[in-house]
Amino acid sequence: MKMRKDKDFISFFDEATGHYVRSGIIKNGVESSEDPFMTSFPELLDVGIMGHCRHGQSGLCLKAGVECYQDGLHATAPNMTLEEIARQCEGNTYQIALGGCGDPDQHEHFAEILETCRSAGIVPNFTTSGLGLNAELAQLCKKYCGAVAVSWYRSSYTLRAIDLLLQAGVKTNIHYVVSNSTIEEAMA
Repeated sequence: MKMRKDKDFISFFDEATGHYVRSGIIKNGVESSEDPFMTSFPELLDVGIMGHCRHGQSGLCLKAGVECYQDGLHATAPNMTLEEIARQCEGNTYQIALGGCGDPDQHEHFAEILETCRSAGIVPNFTTSGLGLNAELAQLCKKYCGAVAVSWYRSSYTLRAIDLLLQAGVKTNIHYVVSNSTIEEAMA
């Protein structure tokens, strides 16, 4: 459990469960008037490490009925490294949500990125389609990640990824867009 006092606020973060609490401090019976979520440095950071997506470029996402908000069909930027961000965030940021245009678990330096985060005391999390996720990656997630989210792509690889993560003991969430037209499928 990590604890940090910042200005008139205190935060607690459990690295094992991902539970996070931030609150103002009462001094002389008076609560701080500052917003308790305004810290001097982000405690949760979203970082887009993926500059392109081979799945999106192949048209796979569109075939699955998923339209990429990162324009994965056309994005061609290089993937970024995380070492500098981890150094700047060390001691300040509790968690990093890895993302960008494509599945972070397909980044060419994914294992090193996870290790770098943990060595800086930062818990990495990410969302994936599950395509390309294998038992070795699931074990890396178990070792380094707080949780992994799998986006529902109406596919066998999505189900396989969920099974692999759960078998490895990884805290796994399923991202699914619920609407009037998908509620029946969501319940099934």
